[in-house]
This record gives sequence, structure tokens and C-alpha cells, in this order.
Amino acid sequence: MFKGIIKILLLCIIIIIIFSNCVNIKSKYTTPKFYTIQQAPLNNSIKTKIDKNIFIKQFSISGELETNRIITFDGNKLQYHNYHLWALSLDELLTEYTYNRFSSYNIFTKGVVTSIFSLSPDYILECKTNTFNIANSNQENSVDIVLTVHLYKYDKEIMDYQICYYNKYSKKDTITTFSLEKMTVIIGNIMSEIVDNILQDIIQNIISIK
Repeated sequence: MFKGIIKILLLCIIIIIIFSNCVNIKSKYTTPKFYTIQQAPLNNSIKTKIDKNIFIKQFSISGELETNRIITFDGNKLQYHNYHLWALSLDELLTEYTYNRFSSYNIFTKGVVTSIFSLSPDYILECKTNTFNIANSNQENSVDIVLTVHLYKYDKEIMDYQICYYNKYSKKDTITTFSLEKMTVIIGNIMSEIVDNILQDIIQNIISIK
């Protein structure tokens, strides 16, 4: 009988330990927050219509940015935020952002092509993210974005694409008081300005070589 009581006590102790660990794990769990890049208002001066279509190619980015975790820089140190995440991986997010902004302007009357395999597009826009730095340090709070852009035009004679435009775009803004919420607004403003500049430049390029 005494052994039976000991077994019961041991079983109760084990159950209490397991239950307390579960409660402890639950109390330490942090709900992740997801962020997207906000669109700034459209530029009303962009009104040209082009009777062509364009394909926005998937953005290419450097290896350390190929994640949906938000990364901030403190000098040369990278901090990966495990509970502050992009809604999509950064390359997908930037591609979708550019696609949506191009589509909103309705410049290309035959549409912004979502897949190169669905229809041979008249133009292909290729963007590479050279820099996408969110600085959060004692020295500086800022967002710095640099994109390299190539525009390709389909040549019916050779039945292939030829580069017709190339440029690099950059913008950096500082943040007085850093927060990830403010950062997404700053990124949205920078990306809107850069994408609008890209759109205006390629419009001029297309018109000039018609």
C-alpha cells in the first residue's frame, strides 16, 4: 500500500511539472506581427497611354534579404527580427508592390502581364535590389534603397528580347524616432517615388524609340 501511495505521488509530481512547463511555454510565446509596404498616392501627372503590355519580372535581391523576416542594420551588424515579418518574402513583396503601382496607372493599355508564359509581353522590366538597408543605430535611423533597372523590348525580327533602357535609382530618408511601423511608411514613400521615376523614364524611352 505504501508503494502505491509513492507511485501516486510521483505521478502527481510528473503531471504538475509537465503542466507548469506547458504554461511557461505558452506564457513566453510571442505573436508575430506582419508588415506590408504602403502605397503612396499616385502621381496625377503620369497620364500617358501606351498600346503595349509589360511583364514585371521577379525582383532579384542579395542572399541575406531572401527572407520574410525584417532585417535591420546597426553599422555592419545585421539583426533578424523573428517576430516582425514581411507579409511575403521581400523579393515577392517588392515585385507585387511594383506590379500593383504600374497597374494602378493603367499606362500600358494591354495590361501588366503577370506571367511571361501566358503571353509574350512587348516589354520586360527587370529590377535588382542593390541596397535595401533599414538602419537602426545610435548614429542613424534611416532607410536606404538602391535599384538597378533593365527594360527589354521584344524584337520581332530576331524573335527575342533586346535591352532598350538601363538606369540605377536610389533614395535615402532618415527617421527621427525609429519604429517598424514608421519604417514601413518611409519604405512605401521611397518605393513609390522610385517606381514612379522608373515608369516616367521608361515611358520617355518607349516614346523616343517608336
